[in-house]
Amino acid sequence: MRQTFRLIAFACLLVSYAAGALVLHILFQNPLRARRWIGRWLRLHSRFTLQAFGIRVDHKIPPPDLPSPAFIVSNHLGYLDALVISSLLPVSFVTSIEMRDAFFIGQITKLAGCLYVERRNKENLQGEISMLTDALCNGVNVCVFPEATSTNGESVLRFRRPLYAAAVQSKAPVIPLCLNYESIDGSPVCAGNRDLLFWYGDMPFFSHLWSLWRIRTARVHVTFGQPILTTSAASAIAEESHLAVSSHFRPILNATI
Repeated sequence: MRQTFRLIAFACLLVSYAAGALVLHILFQNPLRARRWIGRWLRLHSRFTLQAFGIRVDHKIPPPDLPSPAFIVSNHLGYLDALVISSLLPVSFVTSIEMRDAFFIGQITKLAGCLYVERRNKENLQGEISMLTDALCNGVNVCVFPEATSTNGESVLRFRRPLYAAAVQSKAPVIPLCLNYESIDGSPVCAGNRDLLFWYGDMPFFSHLWSLWRIRTARVHVTFGQPILTTSAASAIAEESHLAVSSHFRPILNATI
C-alpha cells in the first residue's frame, strides 16, 4: 500500500514539475534565466517529494545566509542527494553526458536544467568550464559532485579539480556541503541497510526506487562548510573543499543491523 501511494504521489509531482519546467523553458528564451527559475521550481517539488517519501532533512546553517551565486560541491551517495540539496537551495546540477542519454533519468535531468559534461573525454573541457562560468556569472548556483561517481559511503573519494576552474574564473565562492544519511526506520544507516538509500555501482534505477518506497522514514543531515574564496589555484581549492567535506563525513562501517 505504501509503495502504491508513493508511486501515485511521485507521478503527480513529476507531472506537475514537468509541466511547470516546460512553461519556464518556453517563457525564457535565455536558458540561463530559465535555469534560475527552474531551480526555484525544483526546490519546491523536491521538498514535497522528500515529504512523500518520508525523508527528513536536517541542516545547521540556514541556506539563506550563504552567498549566491555559488559553486557548491558535495559528496555523492545516489540520486537522493539531488533531491536533498535542491530542497534547500535553487541549483543547477552538473552531470555526465551518460546521464543525459539514459532512459527516463535523462529526461528528468533535462527538465531540471542540468549542465552536462563528458567525463571520459577531455577534448571539450575548456568549453565545459566556459559553460559553467557563464552560468555562475549569470546568477545560477552550480552544484558539482567532484567525486565523479556515487559511492557506498565508506569514504569520500578524491575531488577532481578541472571544473573548479569555473569558480576561479567567475570568482564565485565554493561552498562545501556534506551529506550524512543517519537513519532508516529508526535504525542507524550501516552496511546492512545502506543500499535502501544509496544508489551506486551498477544498481538498476527502477528496482532501487521501488525498494526506496518501502521505507517508512529516513533522516539525512546536511552540513554547510564555510565559503572558500576562489583566490588560489583550482587544485588547492579542490583539496581544501575535500578536506572540509570529509571532516564532517561519517563513514559507513562494515557492520550489520
